[in-house]
Amino acid sequence: MTMRTYEYFACPNGHQGEEKTTENDQPYSKCWESISIKGLRNGPDGSYLCEVCGLLMSRVPKPSAQGTTMPFPKIHQHNSHVTADPIMSDYVREQ
Repeated sequence: MTMRTYEYFACPNGHQGEEKTTENDQPYSKCWESISIKGLRNGPDGSYLCEVCGLLMSRVPKPSAQGTTMPFPKIHQHNSHVTADPIMSDYVREQ
């Protein structure tokens, strides 16, 4: 059986993105994994940047089925590092 896992992201401007991981978890068959992204581009140190504005993306909860926009985290930028709101993301990048 193929298992799919979704992670949702948003930037401070409210642009949304999605990472879909697809993997084969069937016993007695070859293991494989595929990752596809939508609205994101690869950033430094395994992070994602917004495809639209280039800002740092942070994990957010799954969007609601009502079609409303996802909430976006507050990004805090200091002289030595960038951190996303710890409630919304576990991402921290030291510069």
